[in-house]
Amino acid sequence: MIVLMFLCLSNVLSFSYGIAYDSFNGTPISKDEVAQHIRDNNTFWCMVDIAPCDPNEWRRLDGSCNNLRNPIRGVTHTPTRRILPPSYDENYEPRKSKSGKLLPLVRKLRTTLLSEGQAPDQVFSVLASHYLIFIATDISNLHDTVNYIMWKPHCCTPKGKDDPMCAPIEVPRDDPVHRYSGIRCLNLTRPLTFQDFGCRQKNTPPERIQTATPLFDMSTVYGNSLDKALEGRKFEGGLLKNEVEDGRVWPPRDPNEAVCFMNQKPKESRCHKTPSDEVNTLITINMMSVWFWRLHNHIATRLAKLNPCWDDEKLFYTARDINIAIEMQIFLYELLPLMAGYRNLIRDGVIVYNGFRDIYNEAIIPQMAMEFPLALRWAHTMQEGTLKMYNPHGDYVKKVPLVELTIRTGYLGVDNNLDYLTQGAFRQPSAKVGDSLVDPDTLEKLSDIYDSVEDIDLLAAMWVEKPIPGGYVPRIFYSILAEQLLHTMKSDRHWYERPNRPHAFTAAQLQEIRKMTVARFLCDVGDTVTQIQPRAFQRIGPGNVFSFSNGIAYDSFTGTTLSNDEVAQRIKDNTTFWCMNEIAPCDPKEWRRLDGSCNNLRNPLRGATHTPLNRILPPSYDKDYKPRKSKTGKLPLVRKLRTSLLSDGQVSDQVFTVLASTYLIFISSDVSNAHDTVNYVAWKPYCCTAKGKDDPMCAPIEVPRDDPVHRYSGIRCLNLTRPLTFQDFGCRQKNTPPERIQTATPLFDMSIVYGNSLDKALEGRKFEGGLLKYEVEDGRVWPPRDNETCILNRKPKETRCHKTPNRLAKLNPCWDDEKLFYTARDINIAIEMQIFLYELLPLMAGYENLIKDGVIVYNGFRDIYNEATIPQMAMELPLALRWAHTMQEGTFKMYNPHGEYVKHVPVVDLTVRTGFLAVDNNMDYLTQGAFRQPSAKAGDNIVDPDALEKLSNIYDSVEDIDLLAAMWVEKPIPGGYVPRIFYSILAEQLIRTIKSDRHWYERPNRPHAFTF
Repeated sequence: MIVLMFLCLSNVLSFSYGIAYDSFNGTPISKDEVAQHIRDNNTFWCMVDIAPCDPNEWRRLDGSCNNLRNPIRGVTHTPTRRILPPSYDENYEPRKSKSGKLLPLVRKLRTTLLSEGQAPDQVFSVLASHYLIFIATDISNLHDTVNYIMWKPHCCTPKGKDDPMCAPIEVPRDDPVHRYSGIRCLNLTRPLTFQDFGCRQKNTPPERIQTATPLFDMSTVYGNSLDKALEGRKFEGGLLKNEVEDGRVWPPRDPNEAVCFMNQKPKESRCHKTPSDEVNTLITINMMSVWFWRLHNHIATRLAKLNPCWDDEKLFYTARDINIAIEMQIFLYELLPLMAGYRNLIRDGVIVYNGFRDIYNEAIIPQMAMEFPLALRWAHTMQEGTLKMYNPHGDYVKKVPLVELTIRTGYLGVDNNLDYLTQGAFRQPSAKVGDSLVDPDTLEKLSDIYDSVEDIDLLAAMWVEKPIPGGYVPRIFYSILAEQLLHTMKSDRHWYERPNRPHAFTAAQLQEIRKMTVARFLCDVGDTVTQIQPRAFQRIGPGNVFSFSNGIAYDSFTGTTLSNDEVAQRIKDNTTFWCMNEIAPCDPKEWRRLDGSCNNLRNPLRGATHTPLNRILPPSYDKDYKPRKSKTGKLPLVRKLRTSLLSDGQVSDQVFTVLASTYLIFISSDVSNAHDTVNYVAWKPYCCTAKGKDDPMCAPIEVPRDDPVHRYSGIRCLNLTRPLTFQDFGCRQKNTPPERIQTATPLFDMSIVYGNSLDKALEGRKFEGGLLKYEVEDGRVWPPRDNETCILNRKPKETRCHKTPNRLAKLNPCWDDEKLFYTARDINIAIEMQIFLYELLPLMAGYENLIKDGVIVYNGFRDIYNEATIPQMAMELPLALRWAHTMQEGTFKMYNPHGEYVKHVPVVDLTVRTGFLAVDNNMDYLTQGAFRQPSAKAGDNIVDPDALEKLSNIYDSVEDIDLLAAMWVEKPIPGGYVPRIFYSILAEQLIRTIKSDRHWYERPNRPHAFTF
């Protein structure tokens, strides 16, 4: 009775908005006519009162002022138009057949032409019928349904015989369903008309009155009157009111549960109080409305973060505009092409290839064709009578007859039913959609039922008609649908694809709308939707398998997409972290991603952590991929190489400070592995023990007895492990060449600061002003504290341990946190590379060399990006960068700001010991020392003849020489201080990086590029 109460209350509301109009003819009415409607108690139905129009305002909640010439066309009670003229019997009674006889019983038509058995469709999921019915509800009547369910349930009783509004459905005695049930009548009423409420004369053709607005404006969610719409708003952050219950977001609860009178109390108590009464009716409409209600708030929340200066009004209307656009985008460009054929829709102009379109014509009135809602009833043929329910793992839970869920909102709120029904929406097949051939028997039945072709009812014709070529819907359905959609686009001034409408989307914004799919929609609004098939209107099957809702699962090594079975196998093997990567779909215009994915749009996984290395030279192994041997046998001990070729005495360099080696090692860490170091420091510290002999991952370094350092220490072994490979984790077969697995991203993206996975990166963000989290202690700014990683802190004094650092933020007060953060990160990465390429490298490798080889440019932009070049790191580069350790002093000297020496500390004592920085001004003293202390001596200009002799004594053949050993003794490149091999590897990698990095800071055409 709530609906009836609302309608009655509306009749006595004062009219204070502006101008009063006649609902039927759309013309202004006089005060006397208004007074007459008030006396007749039909103001709600027969007149509309609206505020004056503003051509630049948003789409109104009540639909008025869409057409500025006819401002009330588009509101509730806008009369329908007709594609064909009406056909009645005398006194506007239902038409008879051409022969003058009564037309066949509608129940007989239904049971004769449509099968009662359950036949699942091979193409569509239940979600397709859900969406079609939701779309139909946006432009069709609630009150006619309410009329025969609540207001006039008596049409099958004697009382109904005297009620002219009754039109009960007679059930024949041989009905296949009700033959033995005793049911001989189904309650139904005639549609309400303008004549019924005194808005038109009784002796005029009946004109059905519509409570829905005639345009697609999601009035099921937002309502179709200003008063009701305002009730749904929170008036804060552009949000709709909501409640959170058991972690789920719902529309607000209606304390008066009278509408949801089919709730099974006391357990089922939820009933929604929303601007539209349709929400609590059919379960399909109910679920879809909850989803779009959530989507509005999801959009509004994102908009508020992006635009902190926007007020509630702008946020609300922008979110509503996007929500409506998404509803129509999914309907027009995803569902309809499946059902009606993409080529048909393109040919007839219902959809376009891309971009804007504007076919608006002010002379065309926003109206719905009388035939359109009836045609949409065809969608009920694909609606399953029983809804199956599944848990998030795809296990069947239970089923429920659809008819038992009408006006029973409370069912959704108990026993995880909304979650299970959501899962069922994309897992359960729909009922069978029309065959491509018309059954000859059906045609014969049609001729038996009707005397003449002209007698055939519209819906009956659609039930038996052959589908349109390239689609699954009847030709008549398609024709009515296409005609109405084109009429709507021409008559809707606020149509979302128009570039000239008020508050129109930009081309980029429209492009974002066009990316939306129903699968993405359910990922955003479904509580337990963690995986879903990409084309969710279609059944799961080959080419349409589940992917994770955040994106697509890829094989880490090959970079190719994984099937559901392959994902499941990796989950069973517990190798998901190493062997697969899941990423969200790429957006060509987004910022550099935190996880490195989508840098290369052809190969979206390349650039992320675990991207395999490439090789400048092919690998060299012994049998069974054991470490290679020399040409004559065993290679020399690595410790012997180190002590023979490099001096252990301290010789200060005459050019470089410690800061040079510190920066080189930082750059190296941006593209090299932490896990291999952690492996031998923390995970496998036993490789020099008996246990290590049985561990194939151990590769301890033997220390000879004549070692110049450890001769008298008794140390005869240094702990070390082999690099971890894809084979170690089962990502590749054991009998294939080992491929080292990288946890670092292969591009210079300062992942050592920002992290290389989305989850870890988000942990470091403050989500305020673009900042990273930080702490202030003794006037110094630090990254946040971590109490676990720094195992060598000397507690309790050294307690600080870092997670991630910070800087760069305040710019435009209207920039949101997201833009500030990514802009600051972009600048930070650019500064890192600018200092490395244009300050440090010219000193070390020679400016002219770098210019000659294209590693750096004189000035301005440069763009050598090539999508065919994959973002990968050469296997040789991290090893080559180890040469920088020859410049690293073994002891750090510490100075105060006046340049006075304070103390020194061995570098080895500071590993995994962040706490040292935070006590006794050590961070300050080490910072001063970085630019005051000379580095260890960098390579001489001439090779030591003794070193060459030592090399020939150690190696039997030139081909045996290890890469690092060669760099230790090689003559520096002319004009620089680094070995030629080091320079060649570095230059090759840097040029590859610049060619393969779509976000390289010097590019003028990258997303969010710097200005000149």
